[in-house]
Amino acid sequence: QYFGAGRHPFLIHVDGHLAGFAIVEELSRFGNQDAPLDVVEFFVLRKYRRSGVGRTVAETIFSRFRGKWEVRQVSKNVAATAFWRKVIDRFMGGAFEETVYDEERWRGPVQRFDSRAAPQR
Repeated sequence: QYFGAGRHPFLIHVDGHLAGFAIVEELSRFGNQDAPLDVVEFFVLRKYRRSGVGRTVAETIFSRFRGKWEVRQVSKNVAATAFWRKVIDRFMGGAFEETVYDEERWRGPVQRFDSRAAPQR
């Protein structure tokens, strides 16, 4: 079941127009019950990129779901990795770690952090 318990879908709107979507899941891809929050899907239409929409949505999600996060990117998606590093670094004031996996369960970078420790804005 794509949407069910522990999965939280969001539609992103800008000025009344659909601008993208995001899905948060309360499940670690690495079997880590200590870090159950995962950005499963995150997409912003090209015309809304570089406008701050993605950053705002990501920060809103991290604030709404306080806890330990794993944010994964496919190795080939260099732009996504740059986006997530920048957004997470800003949100967490630099307090995150990144590991690059090359194994069966995941191939690519993963940023880990605890949004409960984010600096107050």
